[in-house]
Amino acid sequence: MASIPPYHTTVVYGDTSYLYYGGVYYQAAPAGGYVIVQAPLGVVADAPPAECAVVEVGELSYCYHFGTLYLWDVEADGYKVVAPPVGATVTYLPEGHEVRYVSGAKYHAYASVYYRPVYRGTTVVYQVVKSPG
Repeated sequence: MASIPPYHTTVVYGDTSYLYYGGVYYQAAPAGGYVIVQAPLGVVADAPPAECAVVEVGELSYCYHFGTLYLWDVEADGYKVVAPPVGATVTYLPEGHEVRYVSGAKYHAYASVYYRPVYRGTTVVYQVVKSPG
């Protein structure tokens, strides 16, 4: 993409700079412009995306937005991007996920996380599972 939203913020994590806006992380492309990248684990945002869905796992409440889970981190005073815990259930998968079959079972994979379609009543939802392979 040639440009990004004008109200983005710059987030530096490790040795890498990201531009962030509305739950989307961008990096400068080598040939110019920008590319959308997966949110790096451990990066902290001031606020989660406005459109995030609340995901409850045990005592914790996460914010889910297109494959990224945010969790309030008191020490960081912000919302940290965390790995989805096994058992977390989401109602949709992000664009770019892959369908994979392992031993005849159907999984969806995105950013090294595997989801298994399950029913909640008559609705299909996606539960995070351990890597099947």
